[in-house]
Amino acid sequence: MIDNAVSKLAAYALQTGLIEENESIWAVNTILDVLKLDSYTDPQENWGEIELAPVLEELLEDAHARGVLAENSVVYRDLFDTELMGRLTPRPAQVKTIRDTVATLRLDAVTACGFSLSRSKAAALIASGKVALNHRECLKADRPVAEGDVLTCRGLGKCVVKEVPGQSKKGRTMLVMERYQ
Repeated sequence: MIDNAVSKLAAYALQTGLIEENESIWAVNTILDVLKLDSYTDPQENWGEIELAPVLEELLEDAHARGVLAENSVVYRDLFDTELMGRLTPRPAQVKTIRDTVATLRLDAVTACGFSLSRSKAAALIASGKVALNHRECLKADRPVAEGDVLTCRGLGKCVVKEVPGQSKKGRTMLVMERYQ
């Protein structure tokens, strides 16, 4: 059963330290993506010590039988199992550091900077009530923003103003922000 093989491969990655416990669901989903599988039922088994070669062999045979593996040659099999094992890495960070300058520390300018929007689009989002400053809805685009403030925008994520290092040579205010997606 293919679900057992997927579960074993994820358990192998966990046993060998390729992934952390909290990343096991993510690992299963990436394996299912490579195998082009739409459904999965976790067998809820404790597999003990897992030998990798038979698990990969089962996954490769299934992929070939379902037409996911184009050819059953050594080259295609090697490429496919490399793709499978390549997916067993820690989840990429979901935080993006943004370093930019703004004319002023107004909510519309900082929102535009943090979410890569024009200032007018940011002002429209603020006026429509989709932007919150420090977890409170704010409808004023000219509201001042300070270091440590949290901006959330419905549908776009969250930004934190980590640092306001000072002024640039041209008189613009420098910002360091972290965007969570």
